[in-house]
Amino acid sequence: MKTKIWAVISAALCILLFTSCSMGALMRQSSQKARAENSEASSVVDADGNIRETRFFGTYTIPAGWTEAPEFSTDEKWFYVKDGTDLSSPTSNISVECGTNRYSADQHEAFRQAIVSQLAQQTSAAGSTSMTGTGTSTDAGDVLYVFTIENSDGTTTIQYYIVGDKQYVMVHATDFYDEAIPDLQETARSIAYSFEWA
Repeated sequence: MKTKIWAVISAALCILLFTSCSMGALMRQSSQKARAENSEASSVVDADGNIRETRFFGTYTIPAGWTEAPEFSTDEKWFYVKDGTDLSSPTSNISVECGTNRYSADQHEAFRQAIVSQLAQQTSAAGSTSMTGTGTSTDAGDVLYVFTIENSDGTTTIQYYIVGDKQYVMVHATDFYDEAIPDLQETARSIAYSFEWA
């Protein structure tokens, strides 16, 4: 009887170990695929110095005078700062990232409500002073939701959500009101409006 119990336990442990190893391998493959896709990114600079970035999920334009900060960027999130910015302390910046969700492009209002609920919880916990939102569309005609959060520490956060089919791109601007970076909000808006899905 004890032998049968140990056999069942051993079989269960083998199944659990196999499942864990398989999941780990799948996660590594997914991460490697994302890195490979991201390594295929390209940039084209136009005559005015604007940079047209191409990532695996789409393209967007970085206005002249701004550049990527590779020391903060990852395989899934890219940070941009004003040229010549001192990065030794917190500074106004813009990030771009792509994420997935369960909503189709036609369900953008449900997606918006999910984002509103999430932001309301975050702002309440962080003691933010106010949050406003609006809806519009990108230059390419995709649904675009914009949320502006006034933080209790004196900074402003603006999040642009471009809605795709079960995915989204977020352009996130954090404004510390640095006098040397007066065009942060305009730059973030330009990036968001210029976005086109791949």
